[in-house]
Amino acid sequence: MYSNYCKVATKPITALDRCSRHLSKPMDRRGAAAVEAAILLPVFVFIFLAMIDIGQAVLLRHTVENASREAARMASKNATESVTEVHLAVVEHLQNAYPNVESTSMVQAVSTSLFYVDTSLGGNTTYAPQDLTEIPSGEAVHVTVSLDFDAVRWLPGFELWTSAFFETKSVCRRE
Repeated sequence: MYSNYCKVATKPITALDRCSRHLSKPMDRRGAAAVEAAILLPVFVFIFLAMIDIGQAVLLRHTVENASREAARMASKNATESVTEVHLAVVEHLQNAYPNVESTSMVQAVSTSLFYVDTSLGGNTTYAPQDLTEIPSGEAVHVTVSLDFDAVRWLPGFELWTSAFFETKSVCRRE
């Protein structure tokens, strides 16, 4: 009845054949995207907020440097008579850069110090005068401006930089 041409070659089924048949079936992937999003979304949000906070810190550092240069430039002029004038100029500069910050909190967040080194008598005596007219002409005036980052930050709950103070020093010669 059957001819030799119709014989089917059979081989024994191995464990590898069973696994490949199981893997070739379509798997149920419903909900996999939701699980992946739930795992990765908090990581991406954290990275995004960290980039914003770091960017603002870089901007603040640049702004404090400019305020320090402006303060040193003002302190070197003969028309400036007191450290209070220099401090108010720094606060005004930073207030213009960050108009959303209240002026009272800006005054509390900023500190300005000023000194000069007297080398006229051969020594290196440091003076921190309140009256800038005491500084001899040609002396280097050192101005340090410090600002609390928490006072101007956009993300107050995001504590990447906890209690960070940005401080910059500038030097100009007195006219």
